[in-house]
Amino acid sequence: MSSRNAATDNIDEFVVKNLIKNEDFFLVYQKKVSIGDPSEVVGMEGLLRLKTKGFESQSPLVFLPVFKRMGLFPTLTLSMIDKLVGDWKSCSTTGLEPNITINIDLALFEDLAFIDKLLARLERSSMPLAKLTVDIIESSTLQALERAQAGLSLLKGAGSKLAIEATGNAELLENWPERNQIDEIKLPRFFFGDPQNNLENRAHIQRYRAIADSINAELTAVGVESAEETNYLASLGVNSAQGFMFGRPSPLSAMDQNSHFACSYNLDCNIVLVEHNLGFRGNLVSFLPHGFRVTTVNGEHLSADEIIKLNADLLIFEVDAPDNRAFQLLDDLSTRDDFDGSSTLVVAKSDDKNLYLRCYEAGVYAFIHQSMPVMETLAIINRSLNARAANRKISQMAKSSSELAMQSMRDAANYGEIVQLMKAICAANDEQEISKALFRYMHQHNLLASVVFFDGDRVTSYDSKHIHCRPTELNVFEVLRDKGRLYEFGNRIVVNGKLCSFLIKNLPQDPAEKGQIRDYVAAIIECMDARYECIIQASAIERAVEDLMSISLTAVTQVEASSNLRLEMIDTLNTEIGLSFHLLDLTIEQENYLKNLVSKFLNEHSWQEDASSHLVERLQTTVEHLSLLTKHKEPATVAGDDNLDDDVELF
Repeated sequence: MSSRNAATDNIDEFVVKNLIKNEDFFLVYQKKVSIGDPSEVVGMEGLLRLKTKGFESQSPLVFLPVFKRMGLFPTLTLSMIDKLVGDWKSCSTTGLEPNITINIDLALFEDLAFIDKLLARLERSSMPLAKLTVDIIESSTLQALERAQAGLSLLKGAGSKLAIEATGNAELLENWPERNQIDEIKLPRFFFGDPQNNLENRAHIQRYRAIADSINAELTAVGVESAEETNYLASLGVNSAQGFMFGRPSPLSAMDQNSHFACSYNLDCNIVLVEHNLGFRGNLVSFLPHGFRVTTVNGEHLSADEIIKLNADLLIFEVDAPDNRAFQLLDDLSTRDDFDGSSTLVVAKSDDKNLYLRCYEAGVYAFIHQSMPVMETLAIINRSLNARAANRKISQMAKSSSELAMQSMRDAANYGEIVQLMKAICAANDEQEISKALFRYMHQHNLLASVVFFDGDRVTSYDSKHIHCRPTELNVFEVLRDKGRLYEFGNRIVVNGKLCSFLIKNLPQDPAEKGQIRDYVAAIIECMDARYECIIQASAIERAVEDLMSISLTAVTQVEASSNLRLEMIDTLNTEIGLSFHLLDLTIEQENYLKNLVSKFLNEHSWQEDASSHLVERLQTTVEHLSLLTKHKEPATVAGDDNLDDDVELF
């Protein structure tokens, strides 16, 4: 029995009883570097290791078959994801946010309930899904990929990336309809580690390179062990590589100091190191990410003003004693309003407690011992930069809030003026009073204006400087009347309504002020339109009332004249009958009968006069009601503006 099989048999009972309960496994990480610049780490691959009582650690080849046979793969995978996101969170506190690849068995993607649990764990974590790449092994059958397709699509849809490890079956990958989901193709060592099959391996690599190009995927070589292999792979278009050549798998905290990782903060960062012969610059440059600029200055004769002019994002002072010159500079800087203490660090070889006190008194953000591990040093630098960024953000927010408050006060004052203007317009009884209210408001804002009112064929105009608009200015209103609500030309703007228009002749140059004017003049013209329409209607009703009153008086006169004429006719007939009774040879009884008959006939037909009189009375009542409705009231006085008419003269 081989040693690996023996280890598997020995681990069986341990796995069943204690492994899942105690979580006696951990992750190590191997760097993935850019093949063009191996010092640039583009990602890491998480590798599972098991720690047992009988041996320090074991390869997955020993214990994974046991997990698979016992159906524990889903549980193990979810626990592995928990450890991965925990490691990533710890790493991110130092400012590093690496892309991490983890291998998950392809068969697990057939179980959608498992995929839901996996995504739920990832979404609850602080690790963005875009930072995770899931690595699967190229299957021997297309059916296996198709069965896993639904689960793979869920993971891709959530934002994760997908890598596939090549096995030499490139034809299967070429025939897979969903191959566009692949973000990375990984080439194991057997493709480039055997010089005897160089031509065949070269053909395989070129074929996978063609597939990667067709789906816009990266090509990564796994297991690179020499510079010759690195150069060979680079010549075939491989993008990145991992292997012992670039570092053995290790915990994140043990990554060597020559690794340059991607950071969570802005890489365009200027660090100024004020030296005092401690040699910290070499260490600093070795582990800082690419993009950081480290400037070294001698602090012996440096002043606080000169340090401010360096415009550093981070200041690091080397010190060797509490009375060091650096602390004098720090004391001077701490009194400056234009200096942010969160951007200062002190580094020293000594662990003297008095240094801690001096750092606190000088307002230093943090103290770094020169022997401090790289990850801790990076964490302090990251926190300092983040604190500086937060302070700047708070300062900017305070400034923005102050500007917003001032603008709100200006807007409120302007709003109050517009309200007063609209009150004055609503209280106006004619075009001149509307114009006067408008010109008063414009005068308060140093604006010149003119206004035109249209009532059918009647045009009335006023100008804030002259009595009326000049003919050329009236031509401008006529030409621009159909150009829309607002029409700007030069430093002027015409505001058109239905019944009136006004022209502002001297718009300010400031775009913000001009924008405010454009906002409120649209509301002003609507108010002017509405008020002028009411004035026109009131004038029309008033004229109608006058006409009705004239008609009513005429009707009354005619009815009275008709009544008098009827009475006169009765008197005349009675007189004539009385004078001519002897000619007609009538008796007294016959004469009286005839008089009564005529009077009765005329009186019986007086209903027409009564009806006319009733219509006249109704007409007079209607006229009285209309008169009351159209009777002008005194203009309403605007609150706080009793001397409204005395402030600004119209002309």
